[in-house]
Amino acid sequence: MNVENKMVDNNNSINQNKIAKKKNDVKIPENIIKNMDDNNKEVAKIWNNEGVESAVKFMTKEMCEGNMTYSEMREKYG
Repeated sequence: MNVENKMVDNNNSINQNKIAKKKNDVKIPENIIKNMDDNNKEVAKIWNNEGVESAVKFMTKEMCEGNMTYSEMREKYG
């Protein structure tokens, strides 16, 4: 890979990181959270406090451990 391609790759990585940070800045409004069931309220609070990646890890933890199927996870968290 030449120097120009490396510069383009680095710029793309930087732009992707900026986009990812912006996505993590998205918060679920409290007026929506208050109307959720308890399972989704818990995930929404994790999302708002720790970010979307932590919320997804939380929702899929039991599934990844083999204690829940995908459909059960979807039923639990919508």
